[in-house]
Amino acid sequence: MTPKIDTTITTGAVLVRGWVLGKKAPVKKLQVLFQGETLLKTGVNLRRPAIAQQYPDISAAGRSGFEFSLAVM
Repeated sequence: MTPKIDTTITTGAVLVRGWVLGKKAPVKKLQVLFQGETLLKTGVNLRRPAIAQQYPDISAAGRSGFEFSLAVM
């Protein structure tokens, strides 16, 4: 959901928001990697009512959201 495609940020922080669904099991955590190094780990548990409506057969869809910010240097 954020950032939008082709967004350029040169200083400060970037807010990353979105959702994720697992193929075989609910996603519990999201890991962000850069060049093989873990930048952060965050939980996947924010409410996403629109995703629950779009995927009513997936019980975890309503809590499939995540949000974090990354510093840009």
